[in-house]
Amino acid sequence: MALWPPYCRVREGLTSGPTPPPSSLLRTRTSAHRGAEKYLVDDLSSAALVGSRLNGILLKIEAGETLTFSAQGFLTSSGLVALPALATGQINRRIFDEAAKGERSDRIQRAQEDAYRAAAEEARRTEVMDVAIKARFAAMENDPVSIRPWPRTLRRTGGSETITSPPRRGSTAVQAEA
Repeated sequence: MALWPPYCRVREGLTSGPTPPPSSLLRTRTSAHRGAEKYLVDDLSSAALVGSRLNGILLKIEAGETLTFSAQGFLTSSGLVALPALATGQINRRIFDEAAKGERSDRIQRAQEDAYRAAAEEARRTEVMDVAIKARFAAMENDPVSIRPWPRTLRRTGGSETITSPPRRGSTAVQAEA
């Protein structure tokens, strides 16, 4: 017997079969997506998001309820001019489909242009940052405080190895070697 999904069985003997999926949740998600596709707003993420303002407005339109003035204003400010006209009966479905397809293609084109501009701005910032970092390292190479007078060396004296390091800055003492 196949279970959906295999981990749904609580314990052997406690259930007679698989636990069914929460069908109301699945039905709500698919109906939200279908509603977004039906009204040609499936490119907007909030259209298919259950509980969002746009999704609630789509559900009201689907149920045939009248839209409030604030809902109509929200749609208009979002660039959805044809949707409130359809909901109020000013245009029919055929005219709505033509207008909504144009609105959707404009939204998609604007989103692509915005993404291109954002990518170009990010590339410009990265280039400016690289130049600034290279200039900082170039300045550090010429800075006398950052330069060590000589590197640490490994010196062999009489079979034992000792590490000698440069004297500290400002120190006048000379290290005597043994």
